[in-house]
Amino acid sequence: EGRAFNVPCTLVKNGYSFNTSSLTDSRANTFLLINETLVDQLIRHYGITSYSFIRPIPINGFNGQPGKPVSSFIELTLQVDGRQFFNLPFVIIPLGNHDIIFSQKFLS
Repeated sequence: EGRAFNVPCTLVKNGYSFNTSSLTDSRANTFLLINETLVDQLIRHYGITSYSFIRPIPINGFNGQPGKPVSSFIELTLQVDGRQFFNLPFVIIPLGNHDIIFSQKFLS
């Protein structure tokens, strides 16, 4: 509700970089989320690999309702505000209008 707090960031992998922004969501109970449509573009244009979880993981949406279980992730280096975080796992889910969500666990 209200205005979103978006933070500019860069995703890096295999010598390629992609500038985007992330929604900072301190109520998301996960680590890092990435939009499945962005991942499709990164895979298609940069040859980045996604990985599957052993079993799909059940999730709840922002409204508390069960969502489609997540089954894959991607590892990327994240650059934010002059800092670099290497080989972070981003869970792949549909995020609508957001490319990335920084969650409570990532922020801490």
